Amino acid sequence: MQENFSRVLNEFGDSLGLPGLVLDEGGYCGLRFDDIPVHLELLGERQQVLLHTCLGSVPAQADKAFHARLLHGNHFFAGTAGATIGVHPERGSIDMALGLEGERLTLEGFERALKAFVDMAEAWQRELAGGHQPEAEDATSAQVLPRDWSSLRA
Repeated sequence: MQENFSRVLNEFGDSLGLPGLVLDEGGYCGLRFDDIPVHLELLGERQQVLLHTCLGSVPAQADKAFHARLLHGNHFFAGTAGATIGVHPERGSIDMALGLEGERLTLEGFERALKAFVDMAEAWQRELAGGHQPEAEDATSAQVLPRDWSSLRA
């Protein structure tokens, strides 16, 4: 599986003009799309690929309604494009994560999932800053739309 995802990641890097994009020896790669850092990690024996990012921090004045908005977004992944949102109990960070099966992942599938993930992270950052709650399709059925990948910083 690591070989397949490594190949997909390398092809993705090539498509962006970043030849040699690979996981480090610990199975990690960090990318940035505009203001969204995306961490890619291989997990344990199952070798699942985990995409995750921090959306911000729980505000000191957060009330039940604030936490209810986060829970509503998680409900059947209705507002997360297939990802999940959680609050770190010690740091108070609001984190979003998406697991992918690296063994069967294709370049097109990875691009589709990554785009949906980044778009949803941007939408949630706006929501948490006082905007409207995001709406999303499931990451597995989201339409692939052109994205300006030139903002990628490794």
